This record gives sequence, structure tokens and C-alpha cells, in this order.
Amino acid sequence: SSVVGSDGDSDETMSTTAARGLTSQTALGAYRTLLRTVAATFRGDDFTLSAAKREIRQKFEENRTHAGGAALTELIAEAYDAADFIKTQVVQAEKNESGNYTMKIEKHHSDDVPPEGWVPPPPQKCS
Repeated sequence: SSVVGSDGDSDETMSTTAARGLTSQTALGAYRTLLRTVAATFRGDDFTLSAAKREIRQKFEENRTHAGGAALTELIAEAYDAADFIKTQVVQAEKNESGNYTMKIEKHHSDDVPPEGWVPPPPQKCS
């Protein structure tokens, strides 16, 4: 992290450094958001959580050398989109005592509006 002092740096240098700092913070924020999202989504599944964390770190390391600009902004946006997708579209299923799988559906999984023309299924009868 670079700090711009008051030792006569030009305004151009200061604005470039400030822009880099902002981009770094945004990339760091995206990284942390992804890590928090996978930690919540895969809680209790150490194998999948470890694999997801490894994948996130690998992708961020592969793109560490981007100097900035539109390409970096796009990568950061993709990271935030990935976190949103994982949070809203991925549900962890667990095998219960009877051998069936159960899922814990939370409110953030149902925020989507159904597509036009969608008809809800009829209620199921319990026997």
C-alpha cells in the first residue's frame, strides 16, 4: 500500500496513486466478500469450503498484475457478481438420518421474481 506524502508530488501522481488505492481497496473488498460468501454458503462442509477458498485465491493471484483500467474494473465486477450468484443461487444439501437430502432455504434465496408465465406447482398432499 503506497502513501502519498506532502513532499511535492504533482497532482497527477497523487490522483493516479489515489486511483490505484481505490482499485486495490475495491479488489480487496471483492476478495473478502467472496470469502465471506463461501464461508456462509459452505458452512459445515470443510472440503467444499477449502476448495472454494483455493479457487478464489488462485483467480485473484492470476489477475494480480493488472495495472488498472477497464479490464481490472470488469474483473472486480465479476468477483462481486460471483459472490452474489453464490449467495442467491447455491444451496448446500445435507443427508439426513433417513438417507434423504434436505436443504435450508433462506430468504436471500427467494428474492428472485418468477419469470413471466410461471405457474406455481399444485400443493403436495402429505400422507
